Amino acid sequence: MKKTLLGILMFLSFTILAKAEINIPTITIEEQNYTSIKLLVESLTDYNGYEVYRSLDGLNDWQLVREESSNDFVDCSLSSGQTYYYKVRWFIVAEERIYSEFSEVSSGTTKKLITPTLHLNDYFGDYSYYGVTININTYISSEATGYEIYRSRDNKNFTLVHDTALLQVNDGPLLLYTNYYYKARAYIMIEGAKVYSDYSLVHSYNYVLSSPPFFLEDVSYKHVKISFITVLNGLGYQLYRSTDNKNFTLLKTFDAGGWSQKIFYTDNSVKMSTKYYYKVRAYTVVEGKTYYGDFSWPIVVTPSIDDPNPTISTLYNTNTIKYPKVTSASGYEIYRSNDYWVGFKKIKTTTALSFMDKALKDGTTYYYKVRAYRVIGGKKYYGPYSYVLSTKIVLPAGKISLEPSASNAIRINITKVDATGYEIYRSTNAKTGFKKIKTTTALTFNNTALATNKTYYYKVRPYKMISGKKVYGKYSPVVGLKINKTVYAKEKLLNALRKEGFTCYSNNYCSGWWQEGSVLVYEDFYINEKTYYITFYDYSEGYEIEGSYSWQNKDRIGYSYNYNTNVSIEAYYNYKTKVYNYYYWPYDDGYTYMYAIWGAESAYEAFNYYLKAAGIKEADL
Repeated sequence: MKKTLLGILMFLSFTILAKAEINIPTITIEEQNYTSIKLLVESLTDYNGYEVYRSLDGLNDWQLVREESSNDFVDCSLSSGQTYYYKVRWFIVAEERIYSEFSEVSSGTTKKLITPTLHLNDYFGDYSYYGVTININTYISSEATGYEIYRSRDNKNFTLVHDTALLQVNDGPLLLYTNYYYKARAYIMIEGAKVYSDYSLVHSYNYVLSSPPFFLEDVSYKHVKISFITVLNGLGYQLYRSTDNKNFTLLKTFDAGGWSQKIFYTDNSVKMSTKYYYKVRAYTVVEGKTYYGDFSWPIVVTPSIDDPNPTISTLYNTNTIKYPKVTSASGYEIYRSNDYWVGFKKIKTTTALSFMDKALKDGTTYYYKVRAYRVIGGKKYYGPYSYVLSTKIVLPAGKISLEPSASNAIRINITKVDATGYEIYRSTNAKTGFKKIKTTTALTFNNTALATNKTYYYKVRPYKMISGKKVYGKYSPVVGLKINKTVYAKEKLLNALRKEGFTCYSNNYCSGWWQEGSVLVYEDFYINEKTYYITFYDYSEGYEIEGSYSWQNKDRIGYSYNYNTNVSIEAYYNYKTKVYNYYYWPYDDGYTYMYAIWGAESAYEAFNYYLKAAGIKEADL
């Protein structure tokens, strides 16, 4: 008995001593996949192995899952998206196992596929049936290899309808006016088995008939023509009419199958000047029950004769209103006001297609509108008012231009307006001091005996005699001209150039061109810069020749370019030595310089020709 007790005590003391000498292991979570977690256990060569325990909450229900001797361990067949807790302890095999203390608890979470989201849209298969397009939205980082789509009609009992790798699936045909519910989940294949994400939110879908597109085709005082386009799965259509947009009456039922057909209807039972509201809806039959789509937006129309679409013209104090004939109109009423918005009064009832409104007040703006009418059974029925026309009764402003008629005279040219005559005013100041110098019915006036080298300013205003009284228009803009020998000479030169076919874009610049045989000639006058240019192009001979003459510096310059030899020559005439100097690039070919001299001489001769045509001398400019 004593010997047995001593043995037990010796074994216990050895066990306690051995346990005290075993280190506590250390573990780390190395990998976390969809169905497995890999643990790494500290490697100690003095022990026989370790036990791995797992729990779902890290506190209770620890279960031994494996004994292992290697330093890593993969826990498989786990649920995705689940957190697991682990602890291990070493053991030594002696007469009995000796264990270390448990390691600290480590946790890991298996990966979870991202839950997809759904978007549902109408789908028309071949335009012969309707269904739903299911769009699966997920993140780019999702590792899903496929999706299962489920459908239900009661949101309880779902059936798998699609197993697909596509992100867009069409489901149909479906029944009209029936609720359908859809949900989906993603999956990934691991070792031949599907690992799923959570289900998406449930989306519902119910296809109803579309509202038919509705159009107004034509309207007159005695009919309204409308149309609509048939919709998919519409078996028929109902057209309603109302005169108050509240109480609608069924006007017509159409048995129109098919899709996208345009159906026309003319309502000949309308009354003129009555406002009507029209709307249409489609209907279909599902499992013996009739279902109706939404009504279209109403068409609102008032049968009447047309707007007269008038125009207006003004001859000072008389306005003439004209309008084209309106079909079926019995006559027209013309209204006038001094305000665009209010105050219109009828001034004429007529069957004519024009009306002259006379004896109007100067400076007053008049507004007009017209409407046609038709007499039916002794009662007038009116069309819509036309848009408002307006015009102001005012004599047009005068407009003048000036030109020197001599070295001491200015000709005033008046632009004609609807006036009896014109009053011409003059000043030597552009802003003040104007005095009337002439009352005339002519459109020109020659103001003579003026001082040279002095600027004179003019303005004109027209007048009209009405009931023995002068009614004036506005003054023209002020125009000034400095008169002297040079100004007169320039004006004569401009007139001469215009007669020679030049186009004068201002009192400074005129240009012209002409052609003779293969030679094309351009001419330019810069009068203020006192320079004349002439250019000859002869592509058949291969030359471009330019010449210029400055009557300020007496410079004659010629330029010639030979397209065949690529030689350029410039020639300068020294009017003091009467000799040409010339410069060439890149070399002198012996005869191109003659064309340069000819260009300079041509410019000089042509300039003098135009002076002679104008009857002036170079010194006059």
